[in-house]
Amino acid sequence: MLCALDDHERKLGARRGKVKPVFHRAAAIGFGARLGVACFLGRRCRSSRLATGIPVVQYVGMTPSFEFERDRAYNRLVSLIFGGTLEEGAPLSERKLAEQLGIGRMPVREALHQLEQEGVVEVKPARGTFVKRVAPEDLAEIYRVREVLECLAAELAAGGEASPALQACGIRMRTMATDPTAFTAVEIDDAGTEFHDLLMQAAGNAALAETVRLLRLRFRLAFHLPRYFSHENVYSTLADHIEILDAVIARKPRLAVKQMRAHLRRGLEMRLRLGAAAAERSSKQKNDA
Repeated sequence: MLCALDDHERKLGARRGKVKPVFHRAAAIGFGARLGVACFLGRRCRSSRLATGIPVVQYVGMTPSFEFERDRAYNRLVSLIFGGTLEEGAPLSERKLAEQLGIGRMPVREALHQLEQEGVVEVKPARGTFVKRVAPEDLAEIYRVREVLECLAAELAAGGEASPALQACGIRMRTMATDPTAFTAVEIDDAGTEFHDLLMQAAGNAALAETVRLLRLRFRLAFHLPRYFSHENVYSTLADHIEILDAVIARKPRLAVKQMRAHLRRGLEMRLRLGAAAAERSSKQKNDA
């Protein structure tokens, strides 16, 4: 599909300095984004074969661009959800979010659609869009997938030399373990997230890394929300990370896999326990009200 302006719109746009026709070599990469921008602006669309030299309308003077606004809406929504501002089950009004964020409704809509695909929000027919609630059975499913992927990453990473970045992460984690009270629970959790990311990089498997990337927010929604943080919990997790790293540095794949599996299972048990306690508190508050 190519979107083009008719002669009247071309002349009108040229006078206003809103659009200009430019020529691009046809390419699949980036073409969908141009189509999305043009169709979003309500311009007529017609189908055409891709060919070198076909005129493609490029919109100028639109700052910030639609793509930038969509990404900004996405990043802001991720911050609100994972920063604890938007709780599980919270309704997500497209209009109210657009007003709150100072962003147009269309970029917000696109951001919500992306988060739905990533398993962070859910659309309930005739009811609306909500931050996804993670039920115990969902946690178990997510855990099984994560265990397979993370254990494979640990095994592959232990098969080679630890990268300087991974070793530097180990130094930071050991510093935190020496005096965990000098760091916030969020800082310790962030160090753990960095460790898992670097371990995945050290595995050196692009397909594995891409699979984990696609699931990263679903994992985060299940295990890394601020309401589940406490120094006791994150310190226990920190100790696990250091043990896994020691096995990787020592090039002991079997031990690294064993440590990773035990770490994830403890994490799942902890998360289920905290989730049950939170549900009990919520039920009690409703009954008291």
